[in-house]
Amino acid sequence: MNQLIINKISIVDYENKKANSFEFNEGPNLIISEQNGQGKSSLVKSIYYGLGCQLTSFPKDWKPQKYIIQLYVLINGESYIIKRHNKVISIKSSEDSFIFKNFRDYSEWLQIKLGMSLKLTSKVQYEPKYAYVDALMSPFYVDQDKGWSGTLYKETFDGLGQYPASVFPKDLIDYYLGISNEELNNMKSQKEDFSIKSRSLLQKISQIEAVYNSYQEQNEIVESLPKDVEELKIEIDYYIKKTNEISLEIQKVTKGIEKTKLELDIHRQDKNELELLLLDTSKRFEDIKYECSYCHSYLTREQSLTRLELEDNRLAINSLKESLVQRISLLEESLIDKQSKLYELSEKVAAYQRKIDEIKEIKDIENYISQSVLVELGKLARKESIAKEILDKEIAQLNNDIRDLQSELRHHINSLEGDYEDLKNNLSSLLESNGLSDRKFRDYKKLKGSGTNLNKDLLAIYLIYMNLIASNSEFKIPFAIDSFVKNEIDTISQERMFRAIGSYFLTLKTQTFFSVIRENLYKIDGDYCKIRVESPLLKEDRYEEISREIIEFGV
Repeated sequence: MNQLIINKISIVDYENKKANSFEFNEGPNLIISEQNGQGKSSLVKSIYYGLGCQLTSFPKDWKPQKYIIQLYVLINGESYIIKRHNKVISIKSSEDSFIFKNFRDYSEWLQIKLGMSLKLTSKVQYEPKYAYVDALMSPFYVDQDKGWSGTLYKETFDGLGQYPASVFPKDLIDYYLGISNEELNNMKSQKEDFSIKSRSLLQKISQIEAVYNSYQEQNEIVESLPKDVEELKIEIDYYIKKTNEISLEIQKVTKGIEKTKLELDIHRQDKNELELLLLDTSKRFEDIKYECSYCHSYLTREQSLTRLELEDNRLAINSLKESLVQRISLLEESLIDKQSKLYELSEKVAAYQRKIDEIKEIKDIENYISQSVLVELGKLARKESIAKEILDKEIAQLNNDIRDLQSELRHHINSLEGDYEDLKNNLSSLLESNGLSDRKFRDYKKLKGSGTNLNKDLLAIYLIYMNLIASNSEFKIPFAIDSFVKNEIDTISQERMFRAIGSYFLTLKTQTFFSVIRENLYKIDGDYCKIRVESPLLKEDRYEEISREIIEFGV
């Protein structure tokens, strides 16, 4: 089983020297406060923000971009620490320890660790790419602010607009339900590639046989006569023109290399200066010298902090250093790309020059073809025929596999449709909801309606797909519902909705989070892990303890 479990979250506001941490159960977790506005939503949102999601809204005065959020997680039984500070995300385990260059790389890493290979096409890129973590988590999280408007899954996280409506959320949820067309499409694509190659080989074999027969009959091939002098002059002019064009491009690339090297040097100097600032505070500051990365003069600790616009705060210094490590990594990658480009361009220039030299040396081209051509043509025709036979066998096998997979998918979809209808009927009856009667399986269009009726319909549809995913997916990822009391709800409807949460959410065989105020606890049957929060969520008296737990990275 591929599973992600959140064991603990630590949140540090190093500017105001406040912090807090919360531990969770691997099953159902209730986030409880005495009343609304005390931090339940901030905590739940911070869990998914810490996982790398770009949430669109946060409670007033909650600014996770300024905090360090550190998650202690289990991925398939292995312990990892995931740390996020604004746009810098990093991980640490017993074997791995590094800062990601960007969220794309992090999303790919997380998928690989979970045994996933979910790729989606975007509106600007037809070729499927690894889906970002926002897409991965969207079916598992219902946001208090964005989850109850009627739009399913698309508004909770930023960046989901990059995926066309034909792809998201259908292809995503299909993947989790095990009915994705990805494998089928890969087979069809492979079959089409093989078919194109087979047709190409057939055409090539026909051409070879035609040349072979023609040579036998005529004993000469007039089409191979050498080019005349004018054609050779045109060819030389072409190569000279291309050489001049590439030489200009080489100049641009060389300038880019020098600029990147200069920026790298400055960032490396700044990083070294920050590392000096992070030296053990037991060492006398007057014994430590800080070299300015611009003028190379030696600065005092205070001057160095002023130049870098930093307070004398270890977490702030380390956060800036990790941002520089990330930037240095990107610049080093860019430098390698530019140097590789320079090498390729230089090779092209050399190749064109060789062509020019070869053409200039031509004095006479003999017009004859050896009798051995017949033997070579025969060998080539037999080789291509064997290759075509192998491809045709592969195509036949793929046809069988495609038929089997299509039959398997149809059976699985029919089974899921039955489960969907059962869940829909049961939840509609429990919630006294009537807005889903005509809604079919895998229909993700916006739900219409308002007020309590819309809330009940949305809760029902979310719970339906959560139950389907939890029961059918090979991936176990935490689910969270950040409260459903978005509109004014009458007491009877509210009690029915809490009953649905108790029966269809907190009983899921995976980790779950649900936020609730204390006075509504009696409406939820069962003994669950309770995490109590109060305002303010972050505490001054916990700062020293928790700040020492924050992981730090070198190069």
